[in-house]
Amino acid sequence: MNNKFDKAVRIPCKLSDDFFKYWLLFIQPLHSLTPKIIDVAACLLKNRYQLTKVIKDENVLNSFLMGSEMKEKILKELNIPVTNYNVALNKLKKAGFLVDGKIEQKFIPVIKEGSKSFNFLLYFEFKDEQ
Repeated sequence: MNNKFDKAVRIPCKLSDDFFKYWLLFIQPLHSLTPKIIDVAACLLKNRYQLTKVIKDENVLNSFLMGSEMKEKILKELNIPVTNYNVALNKLKKAGFLVDGKIEQKFIPVIKEGSKSFNFLLYFEFKDEQ
């Protein structure tokens, strides 16, 4: 891998609104989630990020994120019925997004506290064509 970037694109967004959805759309080849399921996953990621500001213990964080209080908050945020939420969670488990009651690490963007941007590098490695 060389250190030269061939292309850079700036995407203005709000961390509280659309960042997590954009993130999941960019990494869609890793999860193949549908747009409705991406909405639920993005909401989980956003709420997880907000919780990391006050809960430092990963086990407590994951427990709270997947608990009934957060479930009610997400249902209201997305304006979806509980059945749709439960179906979405099952699809997220099947896709490997949720594993053992927590979000798989590779799907969690690492955002430093107080950061004003998030840099994401896509590296396409071309295979020999024959």
